[in-house]
Amino acid sequence: AIDQFDKGTALDEEAVIRAVQTTTDGWSRTHWATMRATASRGGRYTSATSGEHDLIKQLCDPVIGHSMVPWKNFFGKDLPTQTTEAIKSLSVVMTKYSNSLMDFEIDDPEVKGVLKDLMTDLIADVTESVETGLEVLKKDLEADLNKRQQELHRITEEAIAASMASVFSRAAAERGTGMKVRMAATLESGSKTAVRTACVRVQKELGRTAQHAMEAILGQVTPAATKIAQKSTRITATLSELAPAKEFASESEITKLLKAVEAARRVVSSPMLLKDGALGIEKEATAPKQLNPNNQDAVSNQLIVVVDASNVARSPGAAPDVKKLVTCREELTRKFPDATIVLVADASLSRLVEQDSDESDKALLKQMISNNQLQSVPAGTPGKADSFILRLASSKSGLVVSNDSYREFQGNNPWLFEEGRLYGHTYIPAVGWQFTLRFPVRSTIRSGSVPTRQ
Repeated sequence: AIDQFDKGTALDEEAVIRAVQTTTDGWSRTHWATMRATASRGGRYTSATSGEHDLIKQLCDPVIGHSMVPWKNFFGKDLPTQTTEAIKSLSVVMTKYSNSLMDFEIDDPEVKGVLKDLMTDLIADVTESVETGLEVLKKDLEADLNKRQQELHRITEEAIAASMASVFSRAAAERGTGMKVRMAATLESGSKTAVRTACVRVQKELGRTAQHAMEAILGQVTPAATKIAQKSTRITATLSELAPAKEFASESEITKLLKAVEAARRVVSSPMLLKDGALGIEKEATAPKQLNPNNQDAVSNQLIVVVDASNVARSPGAAPDVKKLVTCREELTRKFPDATIVLVADASLSRLVEQDSDESDKALLKQMISNNQLQSVPAGTPGKADSFILRLASSKSGLVVSNDSYREFQGNNPWLFEEGRLYGHTYIPAVGWQFTLRFPVRSTIRSGSVPTRQ
């Protein structure tokens, strides 16, 4: 959740600077005497004729405006949704645990009765302890976030005021012919530097706030989890005490026991991670199988065509277009009739479609994932989808369809420069899909250096 928030709060400094440019353009139309009076008073001045001039606030507004968008999305929508889904998933897990134990063939009515009472008590803890704790936390967190939002405004204003202090002094000291032009130029240049400094400060503060919120949530969940663990131990101990002593067991009883142990092992070894609004364990029954490029059984010995689905679906400045993935797959099937077509997307595609695309695209994406027509690389995978795509294509001597040059991966994948291994894609509405052989743009990174995203 924090990782998602960090990516979403990456302020578009250039967009902020453009807004600042509009602001400073307005300053240049101010009378020189008012401009000097404002600068000499540290950026704030009230004129009897032209009213209030607060240059610091005008510079703060675009920074705060851009930072509040991810703030509202995360704390207003993403975090509450993920927390609610986490509780639901935990309840599902506990119910499955309870049903598994209750379905186990126990002949002793006393044992069955004790087990039923213990499981009822345990599931009640999930509902009461976790849900009640998080409901109380929600109110406290809302009040705390309001304070932190006010703190964010203060930090932004302080950063800009401190950075602009010397700028105002230089502007106020201008004299002689052309002084207004020089004052405006000084203020414009200094404002851009001040705003960039403020963006860095705000970015760090947003990260700290998200970390604080997550720690507060875990602070409520951890005691409940501890209580659940303790009661689970009690259940185990009680069953051991009440179990009838046996010196021998039939083959069928041993087989049944081994199956139960294996099932339990899968439950306790499955990480319960917040992912795409739900716990990973909840998705175990419905999530499509992930391809493993190192598994020789993952695909057949046919030619494999690996499509960079995120690259195909997304265009600069536009919402992802899932329908393009369908038509792209169809056209590639016609172009390579004997090949296995594999579409691979990074975890952010689902989030962007849910956030920006229309309802038909959202439904279509879910259908493609459900039908294994699209493979989604889990969030946190090293190298993300790019690394996965290249490993899969390399392991099967396949080809890749993407307009990306994979610069940071070229050192370990020299086959990208072999003819016929990389195809570019272009969609022309009147014509359809065009797939063209291409070579990647070579990286300027020297061998052995640390790769950076190009």
